[in-house]
Amino acid sequence: AIQQKRREIDEVYYQECEMFGLVAKMLIAKDPALERPIQSSLQENLRDIGKRCVEAMEKFIEDYDSRELLHYLDE
Repeated sequence: AIQQKRREIDEVYYQECEMFGLVAKMLIAKDPALERPIQSSLQENLRDIGKRCVEAMEKFIEDYDSRELLHYLDE
């Protein structure tokens, strides 16, 4: 279950990164002067997405472990 969730979160992460990168490229193609200001914002946003994905995985594992513990205690 944990590996499956990790794959799902990875997929979301990569999709969001691709989307942000594509939008940034499109904006820069229209106005090359945006490259420098967009670059730092893009990096920051990608870091934020990564953090959210890590937090989602940590929460899933925490919830999973709690369910497993409750199941163990019920036996």
